[in-house]
This record gives sequence, structure tokens and C-alpha cells, in this order.
Amino acid sequence: MRQLRELASSDGILFDLDGTLWDASVSATKAWNRGLDAVGFRDHSITEDELKSFTGIKIEQILQSRYGFMSEEERERFLEVFTGFEDEEIGKGGGVLYRDVAVVLSELRKKKRLFIVSNCLKGYIESFFAYTKLGNCFDGYESSGNTGKAKSGNIGKLIEDFSLQRPVYVGDTAHDREACAANDVPFIYASYGFGSVGDPDFAVGKFADLLEILA
Repeated sequence: MRQLRELASSDGILFDLDGTLWDASVSATKAWNRGLDAVGFRDHSITEDELKSFTGIKIEQILQSRYGFMSEEERERFLEVFTGFEDEEIGKGGGVLYRDVAVVLSELRKKKRLFIVSNCLKGYIESFFAYTKLGNCFDGYESSGNTGKAKSGNIGKLIEDFSLQRPVYVGDTAHDREACAANDVPFIYASYGFGSVGDPDFAVGKFADLLEILA
């Protein structure tokens, strides 16, 4: 069992994005459905709740498992147009930061180095920074869209690139916990987010709770 002192002594905090720092499901759902419409599958439109259920999984995996009825060419076309639609919708509507995120990040960065690791497309984290103006809170970031790696690989990449000795990760899904386990990194479950994680070592019910265990 992990101990709380592991968290307090951390030299870097890695964050998931969707379901952890903000909720952009309204904008993302619009982009997803625009993409489906563009490739001729309007009848397969999704709801915000459906999108939240697979947020955090690499989009290529989602398309293969959920949209097996599409041809390879149609999936590639969807991915191409969705990327543009997502940039447009996030630029227009953004997302909703969870309560106290900006304040807590400003406090945490006084003593810790902060990072984002997400299974999002290339450009999505940059759109998050542009919309929220929080880019200066973070020392670095990585995504599957940038590297082609799974989240576990990108966590390992940032640890190596920034010579982190005692990092921790904050996320909201079982996939996040598995990625942390692959790197022997303590995982803090954001229980207010999209996912469900059974029996986590550490959990926070709201973002501000991080100050109690990490600051």
C-alpha cells in the first residue's frame, strides 16, 4: 500500500486532462457528431454521456472497437475531419474547468513541477492552454497524438525527459491507473471525473483536495 508521504515528497505532478482538469464533453461531442455526419454515419451520433464513457482511450482504439462497421478508409477519413472539427469546437466553446483548478495549480507550481499526459490528438492540449490561459502553469506535456505512444509510454517519456525522481499522477480512469502501474508511479484518483476506479490507494473528491496531500 502506498503511503501519503510518497505524495507529499513528489517532485512532479502529472495530470490527465479530460475528466481531471476540465470537462469539454459538450464541445467534443459536437465535433464527434460532425465527424460522423461528414463520413456518412449521422445515424450513429452519440450523446455527451456516451462520449465520456470512452474519453481517455486512444481514438484509434475507439474507432476499431466501437465503429467496426466502418471501413479502414472511412475510419481514416473520420479521424482526419474530426481533428479539424475538434479544434474548431474547442476554440469556440472550450470546456469547463473543474472548481478551483486555476487557483490550485498556481499553488502547486510554487513547489512542484506540473505536467499533462493525455491520450488526446495532437493540438488538443495546446487548445486547452489557449482557451484557459493556463499554459504557464505547466513545465511540459505529452499526448498520444504527438508521439503515437500509449499513456504509459508518455508518462515514462516525461519522467525521463525531465529527470523526475518521485512523480505522481492524477487521473480519473482505470486506464490511468494501469499506465501509472506500468511506470511504478503513485496514482491519485479524481473521483469527480468521468471514470470509475475501484479501491484506489489515493482519491480526491474535488480538485482542491490535492492541496492537502501534495502541497
